[in-house]
Amino acid sequence: MSGRTVIGSIARGGDFALHPPEALPRPRGEWRTGDYVIAEMMDTGTGRFEVEPPGGGIQEIEPGDRLIGALGIRAATLTLVGDWHGIGEDLELETLTQAGVLGRCTSTAVPPPPIARLRYLGHAARSGRPLTMGDCVRRVPERSLEAPVILI
Repeated sequence: MSGRTVIGSIARGGDFALHPPEALPRPRGEWRTGDYVIAEMMDTGTGRFEVEPPGGGIQEIEPGDRLIGALGIRAATLTLVGDWHGIGEDLELETLTQAGVLGRCTSTAVPPPPIARLRYLGHAARSGRPLTMGDCVRRVPERSLEAPVILI
């Protein structure tokens, strides 16, 4: 087991490589879609799992490695469907994408795509404050639509 921390591309908006977050466990009732979380890959006999890091390409993780990803929902019916709401009291998560969208798989294609099982360690936090995808985007002023739109 290597114990490395790998950042999924879903977390590219955060500056986690420059400022590593701490793992802050939060009660399950306070979790929200888009929350950044830190999870450790479990040894389930699947070996390694390929993650897409923020800069692109592929980086492998193995049991004992930590992944920074985000709680999310995926409905790609030709490959994998899952949702973070399905995470149980065991706090086990699964990779819904190579980018680091995390939740529990509810259905897969045949044959199923690679899926890694992880254990929730905590929400990615700084100074005791959990971080979300919304925290890492620049707010822009609202503008009115001025271009003509044709719906077909």
